[in-house]
Amino acid sequence: MISPPVYLVSVNKTPARAASLVDQLLTNLKLNGDVVHVANAPTVEDLQIVLDALVTPAGILICSSQWSPEEQQKANTIAKGVFPEIKMVNIPPGLDQREGSVGILAFLKDAISRAIAN
Repeated sequence: MISPPVYLVSVNKTPARAASLVDQLLTNLKLNGDVVHVANAPTVEDLQIVLDALVTPAGILICSSQWSPEEQQKANTIAKGVFPEIKMVNIPPGLDQREGSVGILAFLKDAISRAIAN
């Protein structure tokens, strides 16, 4: 039996970059079809609207390294309020500046693998 995909939502100020990084990650992990990036909220404040608009519950939320720990916590609280079972992946703030896309992808590879395994 084929299991339904896990729907992933990102919170990233740069939607095109979020889509590109997630696409690279899913291709690298060979998760195309198993995990689907369905939406991006460009601000933490827009996250509630994005999540409320989803027809199918999101299973994973990725918070960009652009956000402070407090903003990431706010996004996590909003997401849990809409989808209590959602799994959180908070990219460490500043990781993109320190390590670039390579560091982000390495972090996400491990974090997403753990999130879908649990």
